Amino acid sequence: MAKRWQGKVQFLFLYKNEAHPLGRGSENVPGFMEKVQHFDKDGDGLISRNEWQAPMLYFDGCDWNEDGFVNSPELAAMYRMGDFKEFAEPNTIEERLEAARLLRREIPGTVPIVVDTMDNRTAEQYSKLPNPAFVIGQDQRITHSLSWAEIGAIEQALREVIGEDNAPPREAETPPNWQTIAATRCADRQQ
Repeated sequence: MAKRWQGKVQFLFLYKNEAHPLGRGSENVPGFMEKVQHFDKDGDGLISRNEWQAPMLYFDGCDWNEDGFVNSPELAAMYRMGDFKEFAEPNTIEERLEAARLLRREIPGTVPIVVDTMDNRTAEQYSKLPNPAFVIGQDQRITHSLSWAEIGAIEQALREVIGEDNAPPREAETPPNWQTIAATRCADRQQ
């Protein structure tokens, strides 16, 4: 996304505290996600609020793009929590800087990574959620505050800010088969 918008907008990551240090909470994910996959009663690949058969708090936690449905990419992302069992919360600014460097090594790119203070002063001023996104206009004011950094919502917000005529062409995307990916990850974890 950053490459397509290059020269039109500037992106940056704000690295703050870890959302799931040491994979906290991941021990319950495979069993819960296995149950959730069966909630899709009409077989449309989406789990609506009406189909949800667990506390609604969990629905809201899984519906990251806030479209009223839990979809396959959202389920697949939940499985990744267990990948961080060896990753502890940085306790010093030096450890946090090293974690940001590790992020850059594992996810190469050109988007600058800004590291927050140890008390997360910057992040706390904007949102307490783990992965928000903000679009800031040329006047340096926030034009869009998104509770989750979902690509489609960010792209829509950017198009609203700079205008459709100034936006890059929309990509024709072939979505991956997330149900297969999620099922494979679940099977891998159970072995």
